[in-house]
Amino acid sequence: MAKVKKFLPGVIAGAVVGAVAALLLAPKSGKETRKLLKDQASKSGEKASGGLGGLFGKKRRADKDAEHTGEGASSQHRS
Repeated sequence: MAKVKKFLPGVIAGAVVGAVAALLLAPKSGKETRKLLKDQASKSGEKASGGLGGLFGKKRRADKDAEHTGEGASSQHRS
């Protein structure tokens, strides 16, 4: 049990140092990296919630994709 108490903080510290190093050495800009992290966190949350939360997440993601491509409510009404 004593070995586990010594090992676990080392694993956590190593993960933190690795994450910081990865962010500092990333080939993308800070803005791009933050957007990527936000998108990944959102997708992970949707997968974790499952059920209806996953369905609503897919709708939100589709809405975001439509915004980025310029297809929004205004272009849908033109049909």
